[in-house]
Amino acid sequence: MLVRLVSSGIATFALALATHAEPIAIVTDVQGAVSLLSGTAASPLPLLSELPEGTRVRLGGGARLTALYVRSGDEFTARGPGTVDFNAVRPEATGGATMSRRAPPQGREIRIRPSSVAQGGLVVRSAGARLVSPVASTTLERSPEFSWEDVRRNVHYRFSLTDADGAAVYGAETDARTLRLPPSVVLKPGALYRWEVTVRSNGDHLQSVRATFRTATDDVRAQAQALRPESAAGFPTRVAYAVWLDQMELRDEARRLWRELASERPDDATLRQRAAN
Repeated sequence: MLVRLVSSGIATFALALATHAEPIAIVTDVQGAVSLLSGTAASPLPLLSELPEGTRVRLGGGARLTALYVRSGDEFTARGPGTVDFNAVRPEATGGATMSRRAPPQGREIRIRPSSVAQGGLVVRSAGARLVSPVASTTLERSPEFSWEDVRRNVHYRFSLTDADGAAVYGAETDARTLRLPPSVVLKPGALYRWEVTVRSNGDHLQSVRATFRTATDDVRAQAQALRPESAAGFPTRVAYAVWLDQMELRDEARRLWRELASERPDDATLRQRAAN
């Protein structure tokens, strides 16, 4: 038996698995008393947990669990009280639990690689100015807004943008901490860029911070548009889309959605961490 560590972003717990078992589903919504069962032990099941085949979950009265099957893109929602066994193709509800299935429209299946659910630190930090967006990510915008933070006052910034070969694309002087490229500057799809903010005060150089980003290809832009949930979409669908955005390194788009989701579930530690990164 192999013990697989499953990360929820802030919580880590062990599952007893068959050797080389791969997750078949990912938890996209959990409300109420939902516990992972392993022998006689039970532990809370956090949002974004990866579920290998054979996982058994217990739901208390009024509890709800939604999981997205990674191969089919089908979404299953179980309601307690009762237990759920996660089989290869679909989960099975027992002990009084009920189960419903929602299949995505053709061509709008959100496919998630389980290994991409874990999220690392992506924010570029420094003692002074801190670049916020876009940083080490892919952007859907052809003319993105650049933003940075700085607690200092009475400072001036020099912004510069270069392409992968180091050729200048745009430069500007500003006292603000955001900058959007003028309409005349349109970035190439699928290209790598580097931007730099130089901080000055009274003519003295204080700091320079740099970051890279990439623009999305036309195919990725079209895919993101096709998969983007409608405004009335349910919580699990938006969670799945946010994970997909992270998977595609569209982290700025993902961060905005994580913050929206965290505002709806302020007590969820997983969402708080995702929104903060």
